[in-house]
Formats: sequence, C-alpha cells, structure tokens
Amino acid sequence: AGQAYAFTVEGGKLAKHALKLGLKDEASGLVEVAQGLDGGMAVVRIRMNGLKVGAPAVLRDATVAAKAASAPV
Repeated sequence: AGQAYAFTVEGGKLAKHALKLGLKDEASGLVEVAQGLDGGMAVVRIRMNGLKVGAPAVLRDATVAAKAASAPV
C-alpha cells in the first residue's frame, strides 16, 4: 500500500496531509489516524478524483449538503 493521506480545507483552499495510520477495525472499516491531522481540521470526507493542493474550496454544513443532494430536481 502507498502513503495514506487526507485533504483538508484551510483558509478556503485544499491542503494535503500525509498520515500515519494506527489501529484498524476490520468489521467497520474504521482506521485510527495516529499522526498527520489535528483535532478540529475540516477533512474532505468523500473520495474524489482530481483534487489539487491550493485549489479553492468551500465548507458546507453536512446536513445542508445532504438535503440538497436528495432534493427533487
């Protein structure tokens, strides 16, 4: 496996952080992030292709985004 990383939103732009992973719960698929992120960081939670460090990013409230995604068109 390659280097684990996460994208965060900092100052309205994307940043990329190398991660050191810890314990993994095989049943749930959850993994502990042992190093690389600080508490309170805004982490991009969905897998997306084409993210680039420094690209503009806007934070959305997760409940508002979920309602918008499920609204009829």
